[in-house]
Amino acid sequence: MLNVSDRSHFTLTLSLIVLTWIILWHVPAMAVEEINKTYFGVAINGYDTVAYFTEDRAIKGNQNISHIWNDAKWYFASEQNRNLFAADPEKYAPQYGGHCAAALSAGKVAGVNPEKFKIIDGKLYLAANKGVDIFAKQPGTIIKKADSFWTQLMHNK
Repeated sequence: MLNVSDRSHFTLTLSLIVLTWIILWHVPAMAVEEINKTYFGVAINGYDTVAYFTEDRAIKGNQNISHIWNDAKWYFASEQNRNLFAADPEKYAPQYGGHCAAALSAGKVAGVNPEKFKIIDGKLYLAANKGVDIFAKQPGTIIKKADSFWTQLMHNK
């Protein structure tokens, strides 16, 4: 027979299990933003997305040289870069809205280090610190898996 202390512990444990089940099964999954942006709505941590293509390096943008696209503020290092982006944002915007391509290929969503990037077939892919190394090993497989998972995420928005 259970004493009062054991019954209280059992009741508390059972309550926690039920509460966990309710949270896991009845709370909708956190929505993924189409564009990876800061709390203040700045895309890709304020880096100039055009500079990846024109300079082949990550360059921090200037908040005074910006453009709004896809519900995000994009910063640029120069007015020329801003104008290039404004004329053709799809050409310069990172794939998967700037979310980590390597993580997406593994069925996860992760932030990025804007200094870690690859341009493959004219498309910009951002990654977390280790994600860029994964591209070097098997870029085609990574992109195919990330494409599939990203499509699924955007479909379930």
